Amino acid sequence: MSQPPILQLIPLTSIHPSPYQYRTQFDDAKQKELIESLRATGLSTPILVRPRSPNEYELVSGERRWRAAKELGWESIQAICEEMTDAEAAARAVTENEVRADTNVMEKAAGYKRLTQPPCSFNYEDIARRYGLSSGTSVRRIIDLLDQPEAIRDDLSRDRIGERHVRSLSRIKDLNARVKLAKRAAEEGWTVKMTEDRVAKVLAKAGPGPGKSRAKDAPAHEYDYNGFHCKLVGDEVVLSGRNFKRMKETLRQFSCGVPGGGRVLSPGCRCGVRGAACDGWEAGWRHRRGSDGGCSTGRSDEGRRGGGPKAQRHFFGDREQGQRSSGPR
Repeated sequence: MSQPPILQLIPLTSIHPSPYQYRTQFDDAKQKELIESLRATGLSTPILVRPRSPNEYELVSGERRWRAAKELGWESIQAICEEMTDAEAAARAVTENEVRADTNVMEKAAGYKRLTQPPCSFNYEDIARRYGLSSGTSVRRIIDLLDQPEAIRDDLSRDRIGERHVRSLSRIKDLNARVKLAKRAAEEGWTVKMTEDRVAKVLAKAGPGPGKSRAKDAPAHEYDYNGFHCKLVGDEVVLSGRNFKRMKETLRQFSCGVPGGGRVLSPGCRCGVRGAACDGWEAGWRHRRGSDGGCSTGRSDEGRRGGGPKAQRHFFGDREQGQRSSGPR
């Protein structure tokens, strides 16, 4: 049975730093103010520790006070000793920093990320409920700040820009350009709205990226086959939302077995094949006939579905190739 928390005087040499403390920087000026306050009036709020072994303790919260006491040369300090698990100790360390007025967003990000790891292993929704955030998405956005370039992380930790500034800046994929614009935002004191406007101008000047262009391309062919939604877009084959390089093997694998024959989607082909297989890219721009004895492209020279030796047109890119079929193959 665990013992209730007790207040006791503990030697400073018996207290060890918490392995779950993610803060690595402390404001020197504020630390000096704390030292002078302790020198003048003593300690008003005990630190929190947990027992680790006989006469050995681990600091849970109150690291600045513990450091100040060591600077003053104190031999012992008032502490509340409470038994707790690793997960509880890690969560309490984050909670203490969360309620501090001077906690910056990068410290919050580090703390939230620490909670997603063992021994806590909280998910984003757990953290949001614990600290009063609107949703797990808000937690994820804060943790994602840790992936920003170092210069931007530094501006965030110094409160020169905020999380909403960075959310807008992240639309710029070029990291060098993003850092330069973030520096201007910090130095010139841009509001979030000003940052959004500057980012929009940078993106408009750069033009749409290659990914955007592909997304807007209309598919040359589109159909469902064996549970897959297949499209030909530009130089790619899109299978149920996943993009693959347009290669012969991919096209053969996802040929469509419809009445009248299969269909092989040829690279760059715009012939609109229906009901029969087009192998123009393999056989000198000729069209294989379906079971009805005619090419299914519907693009004969005479503008109708052809039977017999009719010249068919096969479209490849911006070129138009016409060859005369030699009858049923």
